[in-house]
Amino acid sequence: MANKNRSLSHGVPSVIAGALLLMISSFSAIYCKENAVQIITTNFAKTTLVTPLGHKIKKGTYYTVFPSGNYHGYILAENWTSPETGKVLKAGTEVQAYDNGIPRKTTLAENWTEPSSGMVFKADTEVLAYESGTPQKFTLAENWKDPNNGMTFKGGADVLVHENGTLRQYTLAENWTEPSTGKMIKADNEVLVYADGTAQQFILADNWTEPNTGMVFQANTELLIFENGNYRKFTLAENWKDPKSGTILKAGPEVLNYDNGMMQKVILAEDWVNPNTGMLLKGDTEILQYANGNFQKFTLAENWKDPKSGTILKAGADVLNYDNGMMQEVTLAEDWKNPNTGMLLKGDTEILQYANGNFQEFTLAENWTNPKNGIILKANSKVCLYENGNVEQYTIAEDWGEFHAGDTIYFDPDGTPEVISPETD
Repeated sequence: MANKNRSLSHGVPSVIAGALLLMISSFSAIYCKENAVQIITTNFAKTTLVTPLGHKIKKGTYYTVFPSGNYHGYILAENWTSPETGKVLKAGTEVQAYDNGIPRKTTLAENWTEPSSGMVFKADTEVLAYESGTPQKFTLAENWKDPNNGMTFKGGADVLVHENGTLRQYTLAENWTEPSTGKMIKADNEVLVYADGTAQQFILADNWTEPNTGMVFQANTELLIFENGNYRKFTLAENWKDPKSGTILKAGPEVLNYDNGMMQKVILAEDWVNPNTGMLLKGDTEILQYANGNFQKFTLAENWKDPKSGTILKAGADVLNYDNGMMQEVTLAEDWKNPNTGMLLKGDTEILQYANGNFQEFTLAENWTNPKNGIILKANSKVCLYENGNVEQYTIAEDWGEFHAGDTIYFDPDGTPEVISPETD
């Protein structure tokens, strides 16, 4: 279910990137990287110190100086105004930098208008950058409209950027319709974008018909997309019939998919006959699948008889499977005699199996005598087995050796028996 029309962002507009680089250029030469191997001392400012660019380090605070002369991790004693840009760094805030002198974190004391774009950066918020100098995070003081695509970014919201310069997270002040797909992105909600500029997460402002499948996605719901373009999570506004399987997915509940496009969780709108097994799966119930397409969980709409074993699975009960297709948990509709052992398994009870097909747990419908040792297992009691087929636990109906009728006997993996509790009818 790949969607080729998923792009929401084409990276930071050049004016944004330029603004942030301009913002840091005037003081980048005096910073250094935190915790780098070049750190030789952490110093204590006994008096107010002044850096080469005129930044005053607050008395009584710590700072680091690298051999290059770059400073890092110091507290400004007073506001500092850049003579080149007019930006004012706030007193009492920490200045962090990388060892190459690029600032990692600064705080503005006042709103600052970037002249080339008109963006206003908000005071009292952190400005973060990558070691390469690419902006990482900033906050707008007021709405700003991108002249390239018409998006209006919301004032007061953080803008996060990938190191390659593409947008990572932003919030729109107004709904925005993507020209290439027609989907409308809802304002006042975070939009997440992958490093290649394609959409990862957003809220739809209006119903949108996905062009590849004809699915109608519901307004005011979250759409998640894998990096390869396949949908991860969506909500249908209308029932949708899969042309391949004939299943009808129900509008309203969320649909979850794997990154290979295989559906992980859906809700059926109607009963559906699995053409491979003839099972009638119940509508308005959850179906879970593995990434390989095998069913993990479903609910039967009617009893189903296994043509191989003759077991009849109960309608209304969940069926759980392993990813290899082997049944893990089922509920019998009727008593069933195991042809291999002659045991009569009780209807309307759960049967558990291991992934290799061996029984894990079941309930006896009647007493059963072990032909090898004469032990009589008790009706209406559970029999538990290890994955290799060895007995783990059963309850005896009559005295046998040192054990008494009603004893539930547990066997260690090595076969050592132990009475764990008396079982009562």
